[in-house]
Amino acid sequence: MDRGSTGAFQTEIVKSANKPFHLLKLSFDDVSYFLSDAYIPVTYDSNTYTPTGSFLSFSDIVETNESNIETITIALSGVDTTYINLFLTGGYLDRTVEIYKAFLDSNDALVSDPLLIFSGRLNNPAIKEDVDAGTSTIAVQASSLFVDFDKINARFTNNESQQSFFAGDTGFRFSSVVVKELNWGMTTGATASGGGSSSVSTQGSTTSPINNTSPAQKSIFREIKPTNPAFSLQSGSVVIHINYANRSTQNFSVGQRVKIDGFQSKTFDDGEFILSSAINHSEGADTHPIVALDSDGFGFTIAVPNTVTSVKSGKFGGSEVKVDDELVAPVLIQTTSGSNSITVNADNFAKVGEVVSFNLETSSVGGISNTILAEDQTITARTTDTLTVAITQRDTILANPLKTTSGSTSLVIDFAEHNIAVSDSITISGATAIGGVPASDINKAHTVTAITENTVTVVVSTTATSTTRGGGASVLLDGFTITTNPIETTSSSATVKVHYASHGLANSDTITLSGLDDVGGLDRSLLNKSHTVVDASATDYFTITLSASATATKFGGGNDGVLERPIKATSSVNYGSSGSRINLPTEIR
Repeated sequence: MDRGSTGAFQTEIVKSANKPFHLLKLSFDDVSYFLSDAYIPVTYDSNTYTPTGSFLSFSDIVETNESNIETITIALSGVDTTYINLFLTGGYLDRTVEIYKAFLDSNDALVSDPLLIFSGRLNNPAIKEDVDAGTSTIAVQASSLFVDFDKINARFTNNESQQSFFAGDTGFRFSSVVVKELNWGMTTGATASGGGSSSVSTQGSTTSPINNTSPAQKSIFREIKPTNPAFSLQSGSVVIHINYANRSTQNFSVGQRVKIDGFQSKTFDDGEFILSSAINHSEGADTHPIVALDSDGFGFTIAVPNTVTSVKSGKFGGSEVKVDDELVAPVLIQTTSGSNSITVNADNFAKVGEVVSFNLETSSVGGISNTILAEDQTITARTTDTLTVAITQRDTILANPLKTTSGSTSLVIDFAEHNIAVSDSITISGATAIGGVPASDINKAHTVTAITENTVTVVVSTTATSTTRGGGASVLLDGFTITTNPIETTSSSATVKVHYASHGLANSDTITLSGLDDVGGLDRSLLNKSHTVVDASATDYFTITLSASATATKFGGGNDGVLERPIKATSSVNYGSSGSRINLPTEIR
């Protein structure tokens, strides 16, 4: 049988003299390796296969008509540390391997398409080292894909299987490392095989193969993580501070004794510690007198155990703390009125520039809606216990689409790239009054009297008393949202108006534009980036200053513009609840 081989391949294989060789493709999570036993580099399917000559070998590939699981052994001798580290630290289990049969012609060119002769998955690697000879060999078994017929009906504990159930969750990315056996201090001819044991054999001390790198190199994945602990050592005096979220402590009083449970032991960097047995009533500790109440009425302090003599930074104690048998909901989010920066109290290993999102048991926090907080937001600063997060919102730019001219009954609809024709009947709805023309004269059926590429003109009954732009962001045309050109340029000026209905911005706010087209002689690269708002005094547009001046006075920018703008809190609030969660990157540890 030809097994799908090409005519040129079949012609070459029957020749009395030819140049056969093999191509080997190893596919891992983040990278693929391409090797061949040829004597020159060979390019196939846009990939260059590295020549290894006789250093690459594999056992015979047998084809039968029985339902057997074919297993072969692939060996690579004289290898460098790249391939040794691949099987020591990489996720090799169940990764795919493909072997192709190929030929070179008399000019050392690849003959047609190589033939796939084996496709399987990797398992059970072995590394053999001969210290005296200074050589090393990697041998790895691979089983044909028919092995799937013999598998147990269950999920794999690898990254691919997890992705098929929960896209974006890389929690099993390093599962193959966890079950690997590492033999340290090998002697001549010793063999280390992986994939079969969860124990770690060591000589001396060793670090985790997962989390032994600097913070900039650590392994990151996303998970739902509970809120941060409620305890901290308050500055100014060595006392324990307990901070509530959205739960008044006005019914407590100084000197009152409280029962605490759920506290987790803590050892500080300087060696001082607080044991849970010194705090938790359930472990034999006494009740604790309240030393002081917080001025905002949402927390209090108690005396610190004598194992601590100096003030410490950070938060600790656990997120299941109870006071008088009532769960303390720690502060998760702290807002500041007039600012889009929030403080998030979370024990974390996230980095600046990464994103977080929140699942909250409330409709808003400090005037910022739960819907916005549920979107990915960017971390701008961090400590071990807190994150500073800039709250922004990305929206398609919806400008006021209606324009009136003083003394005229013509109403112009700014509608980017429409397909409406003169004499078409259209219906406007959702518009507010504009330029002296009442809403009742606008929100009805009209006949189109004129068009341009980006405008539609109709005639209303009322003569406009001013030249203006308006109508609101909720205007619909035949039931559809009107997408408008949001950018207004003025010839010879670097000041640009960005039309966005009810933008809510203030002078000096930082915004980001994207998706805009060239307009008024300005290249889109001048627009599609971050800008500082120069003038936000108008309700429905704001101005920015570019590094170049427009060459024409024009409306433009297209209908795909997006504005990312800060969403500011309207009040200063401490929020948290037992069911609220933060979704953030964290280090495997």
